[in-house]
Amino acid sequence: LVRLTRITRIMAVTSGNSQWDWFKSLRGVRIVNFIAGLIWSCHLLACGWYLVAALHEDVTITWVGRHVVVVDRVERSLLFQGPFEQWLVSMYFVLTVF
Repeated sequence: LVRLTRITRIMAVTSGNSQWDWFKSLRGVRIVNFIAGLIWSCHLLACGWYLVAALHEDVTITWVGRHVVVVDRVERSLLFQGPFEQWLVSMYFVLTVF
């Protein structure tokens, strides 16, 4: 709670600062901001997409259970992969479909 008051003080100092406004107006900063927002929104959609499948009664009939991943020339279900691989497949889906 104390940190929130510090953040409000920092925002008050930077809001009227012309150098801060100049920095925010740079094209590179705006592009990085856009890309970060895009990745964040794709991450949220991917987590939601995975959550819908994970909360299903029978996970084996969802896309997570049916999706096959090849690891060391062996086909495995996505259910038996780690969380990073599951997140990566979800992100890939969101980026290609939406």
